Amino acid sequence: MPADVAELSRLRVFASDFAAADSVEGQLRSAGSKWERTRAQISAGSYVQDILQGRLDQPAGRGVIGKVVSIYVDEQGRAVVNVDFGRGWVVGIFISELAPIRFVAPAIRTGGDAPSVKGQPESGLLHDLVQEQSEYTATNSFGIYLTADSEGYPECASNWTSRALSPRPLISGADILSYDFANHLMTLTPEAFQRIPPAEARDLYANSPAPFVVVVNGERIYMGLFVKAVSSASFDLPSIISPQIGRTLPPNTVRIGRAYPTDSFGAGADPRSDNRIQRALASLHKL
Repeated sequence: MPADVAELSRLRVFASDFAAADSVEGQLRSAGSKWERTRAQISAGSYVQDILQGRLDQPAGRGVIGKVVSIYVDEQGRAVVNVDFGRGWVVGIFISELAPIRFVAPAIRTGGDAPSVKGQPESGLLHDLVQEQSEYTATNSFGIYLTADSEGYPECASNWTSRALSPRPLISGADILSYDFANHLMTLTPEAFQRIPPAEARDLYANSPAPFVVVVNGERIYMGLFVKAVSSASFDLPSIISPQIGRTLPPNTVRIGRAYPTDSFGAGADPRSDNRIQRALASLHKL
């Protein structure tokens, strides 16, 4: 190979680590998204980082962040992940050469007016990512979020007002068909109902309550817990019991209890009845 061609090839290899504007990583950066490596399991639909620098035969501008399309086992028994880096480039990479990432949630306001999102694209990956980030601060928004690191109740109890939350809500206003504010019954779409208990916290949930945070118009209102119906412990925080044992509820409906195992275990003012929640749900025509 001529020296000039070899040099060009070498430059193109390392150029693949840089993200073009229309690559998956480029669009993430344009949306203002930030991420960090995590120990989560790699699965279809998750985002990963290619940790092998200068991978051969990759196009310039590919970037190192991609979205998992599928996973399979090759003839040698090795797990291979098909990763979409955007720009029509999907490549199979050994799972040992990838690191799962999680998105770091933006800081959430503790007061003041919600900022507007200007120049928002109408469709595509960038639109979806901006929508996820703006869920926190949109006017008349309601969301139930998990913590970004899926830590348990003891770890989150003291710092839930500042702890990073998941990039998108587990339950958003769009997932709620109606909310009975007197009894705190949420009737959800069938798809949203299937997300409870949350898959991201099921390992944690099997051993201890999984915390969630209710966010309204970008403000954190209260922390609650997903609690197993057979738990022998008691908690004075709002709780969603799953499965709902001993209570007949309408289809696709969950109740946010005042506490666990019964409402009488609650202490102090009931955060579920916060006027900010009521106003947001009323504005969304959910009451």
